Amino acid sequence: MKAHQDLTFVRRELDKQFDKSYPNNVNPCKLVSRIRRIQDELPSLKEQCRDLLTAKQIMDEWTDQVKLKTAIVQTN
Repeated sequence: MKAHQDLTFVRRELDKQFDKSYPNNVNPCKLVSRIRRIQDELPSLKEQCRDLLTAKQIMDEWTDQVKLKTAIVQTN
């Protein structure tokens, strides 16, 4: 527990020093953290994009069928 507290303290101190050294939110530690978070979220986002694409394709097919049926009804 003590080691964890010590590491947390050191991390906070490094963050403070980086914040002073690197203006405009360019703290390297925070950037690495953001990159890791994005990498962790990427597989989920890819899956969501695939799901959306599948749903769009289904809607496009359905729309085409409705247009075709409407055109047939209007010609009769």
